[in-house]
Amino acid sequence: MKSFCFVQGSVTCHGNMIENANCPRDQYMVVKTASYRGLPAIKTCGLSDDYSCEADVTCLIKKQCDGQHECRVTVDDNLFSEDSCSESTKYLYFEYQCVNTIKSFSKTCALVPDKPRNLTVTNIKSRSAEISWLDPNPGNPWIQLNITQFSIQVKKDDVLILSANTGKVYKYKLSDFTPYTMYEISVAAGNTHGFGEETNTWFLTSEE
Repeated sequence: MKSFCFVQGSVTCHGNMIENANCPRDQYMVVKTASYRGLPAIKTCGLSDDYSCEADVTCLIKKQCDGQHECRVTVDDNLFSEDSCSESTKYLYFEYQCVNTIKSFSKTCALVPDKPRNLTVTNIKSRSAEISWLDPNPGNPWIQLNITQFSIQVKKDDVLILSANTGKVYKYKLSDFTPYTMYEISVAAGNTHGFGEETNTWFLTSEE
């Protein structure tokens, strides 16, 4: 008899543990997609599925829950970066299926690097700045550290204004900024399997 694998969804507000995300004892969880979302200021978590920003955390949740009967993760800044969306109210949304055969988390997720460390902005001027960072934590057992490149993105008012891929360098000079303006910088490490999670920071250019 053919079995049907229905996709189920789960919403968990920041500060709470995931509940009611489980599979029967003879089936196993496979996470399909997951995102960490920020609610608009006027919205209340649990009463609205609206969001003003989101960060893809599919690989992170797959590592925690794939192959399990139940997903028990606390949604807080110990697991999710506090830089993921600047909104004060956040929640985790993910979708999963229950399957008959146990599956470990995606090989692609296991092989992409973790997020870079110590992203720092220095030499900030009215129209330029310099950024630097370090490799991901080598002690993380899930990391494949054969890093070949980094992805750099710059946003202004949540609009992408620069996207660049570099070689294996740890400094980058940015220019063509507007004086006294807030910018968001993100850097992700990549290898032959793709790019991992981003590290984010914000800075304000100086006056002219």
